[in-house]
Amino acid sequence: MPSDDNVYRIDLLQEVEWLDKKTNRMRIKWTPNPERYDWKIINGKNHLCDKLENITIPEEVYNKIILDMKGKGIYWVKSNIDSNLKYIEERIPKIKNFLESSSLDYEFKDKSEEFLNALPIKEMTFVILCIDLKGSTHMSQELSPPDNAKIIELFLKEMALIVAAYHGYVLKYVGDGLIAYFPEPNYLGMEDAAVDCAASMKFIIERAINPMLIEKSLPALQFRIGLDSGKAIISTVGSITTKQHKDLIGLTINFAAKIQGMAEENGIVIGESVKKQIHTTRKVLFEKYDPVNWDYKVAKENSTYQLYSLMDGIVPY
Repeated sequence: MPSDDNVYRIDLLQEVEWLDKKTNRMRIKWTPNPERYDWKIINGKNHLCDKLENITIPEEVYNKIILDMKGKGIYWVKSNIDSNLKYIEERIPKIKNFLESSSLDYEFKDKSEEFLNALPIKEMTFVILCIDLKGSTHMSQELSPPDNAKIIELFLKEMALIVAAYHGYVLKYVGDGLIAYFPEPNYLGMEDAAVDCAASMKFIIERAINPMLIEKSLPALQFRIGLDSGKAIISTVGSITTKQHKDLIGLTINFAAKIQGMAEENGIVIGESVKKQIHTTRKVLFEKYDPVNWDYKVAKENSTYQLYSLMDGIVPY
């Protein structure tokens, strides 16, 4: 759900005007991305108009934003997946080995509990990603228990690896799916990372896992992915005498799960708060999505919370 922070992202193109190779100092010219913005005269004043979000920014406000950037660092957290094609080339032999021998060729350490325990605050902004298998009940009835368990284990392990590659954390496993989160402090970066993570999940399932399953005369996986962003409460749940762990509680978690349930087979659906913050290169890949049974409201505006789905035929990244 949208947070009260009312964060707005401006996508800029950069051009190096001069570079001193001895000192590595440079001057960069920033220009609003023309794919997304136009300059227009409104009431006699120049405004930057966002064509994708229907937002206008007075020129004096825009100039102040650019001025405020002076002297500040520019940061980017690189994912561990440079290319989905290269990534699946590396994973296919390991997937094949697991399916043939059940050998545990996974070096994955769950760092979620450690991360949440170390936070000095009780509320934080996150992007939540939910993924599950569609039709898994039918699959469990058709397969032997060992084959069904092996496929579910393979799916969850591979998805967890991708979450970690995009600097996210697996919050918990829920049956045949998982819930992951991407935290602050880089609010804009976490939106892009979560969407890229979802795209990589889709890519590896369709291009690596499913072909290997079909080759072994096993059923291909069908999945649904949903994402939303906003604030969540970091809470300790359970009892110290039985089982206790850190969890995230709030509307954002609930909405992400409901959004995932609205996704079509093998689809990726995001909430309006995610769509507003992702980079233009990702934003243009999504279209409005209005499932029949979706009627959840934005409390302050009393309007339906808009969903967006990855367009058919798009092969992301």
